[in-house]
Amino acid sequence: MQAASDAATRRLFTRLMALFPCILVLTVAAALRFYQLDAQSFWNDEGNSARLSERALQAITIGTASDIHPPLYYYTLHFWRAVVGHSEFTLRSLSVVFGVLLVWLIYLIGRQFFSKPAAFFSALIAATNPFLIYYSQEARMYAMLAAWAALSTYLLLQISNCKLQITKSLRLTLAALYVLVSAAGLYTQYTFAFILFVHNLAVVIGLITRREQLVRRALVWAAIQLAILLLYLPWLPVALSRMGGWQVQPQSHQLGVALLDTLRLFIYGITLPTSQAKAGMAVAAIFILASLWTAKQAEYRRQVGFLALWWLAPVALILSLGLYREAYLKFMLISTAPLCLLLGHGLVSAWQATAAKSVNPKGLMRLMRITIAALAVLAAAPLVLSLSNLYFNPSYARDDYRGIVQHIRSIERPGDAVLLIAPNQWEVFTYYYADAERVYPLARARPPNPTEVEIELGKIIAAHSRLFVLYWGDAEADPQRVYELWLMQHTYKAGEDWWGKVRLAIYAVPQAIADTPQYPLAARLGENITLSGYTLLTPDLAAGNVMQLAIFWQASAPISERYKVFVHVTDSGGQIVTQVDREPGANLVPTTIWQPGQTIMDRYGVLIPVDAKPGRYSLMVGLYDLRGNRLPITQGGTGDALLLTQVEIR
Repeated sequence: MQAASDAATRRLFTRLMALFPCILVLTVAAALRFYQLDAQSFWNDEGNSARLSERALQAITIGTASDIHPPLYYYTLHFWRAVVGHSEFTLRSLSVVFGVLLVWLIYLIGRQFFSKPAAFFSALIAATNPFLIYYSQEARMYAMLAAWAALSTYLLLQISNCKLQITKSLRLTLAALYVLVSAAGLYTQYTFAFILFVHNLAVVIGLITRREQLVRRALVWAAIQLAILLLYLPWLPVALSRMGGWQVQPQSHQLGVALLDTLRLFIYGITLPTSQAKAGMAVAAIFILASLWTAKQAEYRRQVGFLALWWLAPVALILSLGLYREAYLKFMLISTAPLCLLLGHGLVSAWQATAAKSVNPKGLMRLMRITIAALAVLAAAPLVLSLSNLYFNPSYARDDYRGIVQHIRSIERPGDAVLLIAPNQWEVFTYYYADAERVYPLARARPPNPTEVEIELGKIIAAHSRLFVLYWGDAEADPQRVYELWLMQHTYKAGEDWWGKVRLAIYAVPQAIADTPQYPLAARLGENITLSGYTLLTPDLAAGNVMQLAIFWQASAPISERYKVFVHVTDSGGQIVTQVDREPGANLVPTTIWQPGQTIMDRYGVLIPVDAKPGRYSLMVGLYDLRGNRLPITQGGTGDALLLTQVEIR
């Protein structure tokens, strides 16, 4: 009895040891994906996921019918949030689950195609791949898409594996699972069709090269594809209409540059420029070639050929269909798994090649293995930098709507409003900002109609004293900057900051707009620029309010250089308390377009810090070029900063 128990324990231990490499790599994958998961704010599309998934299923269906993505991810996130909650961490954790699942599937495919070491290193490459990690940390459907692509491919390989001795009923079960997973892929993201293209192309090649029972096998495959189509049929009209709206553009890039950048994306992700990844990419290319070299061996010819097809065919489709643009590069996630498999197999193949009988003496074999290990380290070095950028470098951070809302909350007052100059901001902004009645989503029409803008903004400023305006995607939402020009003419801009790709500007709404100077001047800056006067609507104001200043400029001759205006509020010791620096007309009327004799009315809102001490302050104005050199005051003052007046801060 004891002997039987000991034998069972040994068998269990043996099985656990056999599973240890897979458990280890999955642990690494989960750790890298959960690490810093909620360190960054949701960005626009993630906000859309968060708000859409909180709706009822029917409302999700209606919403996604007008979206650019099918509904399955949102359905899944709907039930996921009901169990785990709706924080940034929990909503993103669904993508982590699919990201880890993908690593496991890569390990399984590697075991089926190659050896245990090749499967382990392929999965390890996937576990540490910045491209996969980035989208496993985003509350979007792309990690799910990549997992469906790998799972459907794994099921296809199981179905078509002639060496696998399975019953007819089990093969039928696998075929049914393949149909369900493929339909799920289509209901997750439209580019899953690229995977079905790869599968069909591979099956056709297999039918041609292996002709036995050709008709029966072809009919079975046609039935499987028909079953997928029938499951997807209810959504097919929506899919065709939405894919027709994809922004296809002519390929202006060079093919070689695009392919090089694509290879960098696959290996090191979006958080490392190509210039810093070239050495690692060269090493990766060596290992890929080593994997392709094994295709000469009959044992690996079909496996390596299939992986190359799975990797390159979607890339070719994306390039040929005009979808190669920044917003669509994430579609290439469906081809990351085969590249990881080729890299892992190539690394092991290169290592095993050193043990060939032709490698002699042993010293040469040792040298070759040291070289291979050094190359692997060289390829891993940019990986560390890319992951560091992903986790810690603000240059690669997502748009910080969480920080925007915290900043607004710290300075907002009754009578303030928030304007969103671009669609698809309302969801993410109101995820953090609960006072939705103070938020106005604008720019619904593209391009905006000036008459409608006049009416819309006129009503808003009539009811509010200050505006927080979020600009995002200006080139698409408001290419003529209709909203910004209107605000420049009717309000006082108090400054702006960038939060990722979102620009937050603050405007003060005046009780009246002065079209002529309240205080005439005749100050000259440089040779050809005159400050002819100014109007100050707020000679005294409380800390935390916005000073409203209008400056009137004139040019006596064309100005060939661009100048910035500085408006400084200084204390009695000459220290700057607050300032605004920008080109005239809220950066929209640069000095190079001024016409001689034309009066330029230039409005400035200057936000007084909430901690400013009561007292009298000096209001200073001047100009400087883009190199930082100030224009001297040649008439009406001295130095390079003109004192306009004293202001009182309460």
